[in-house]
Amino acid sequence: MLPFKLPIGTVAVYGVGASISNNLFSRDQNEFIKFGTVSESYNQNGRANVGQVVMFDIRDAKTIFYIDRDYSILPEDKIGGVEQPPL
Repeated sequence: MLPFKLPIGTVAVYGVGASISNNLFSRDQNEFIKFGTVSESYNQNGRANVGQVVMFDIRDAKTIFYIDRDYSILPEDKIGGVEQPPL
């Protein structure tokens, strides 16, 4: 958990997401597209909830480092998609 409250309309994302998502793009295709797990959200009724894997453009995010982990803080409306778990 981050040591501050997120601003309205933002989410905090960490990690690289699930392996199924990471296979959609190679690093050469688009170095700016990232996948990560939502760790915190200002609004739990928004586009993505805590624990979901989301796709986003790293250029839309501010990256911080806290307790050995990188977090990307980005506007919720910049989430490009939410991963659907395999059936």
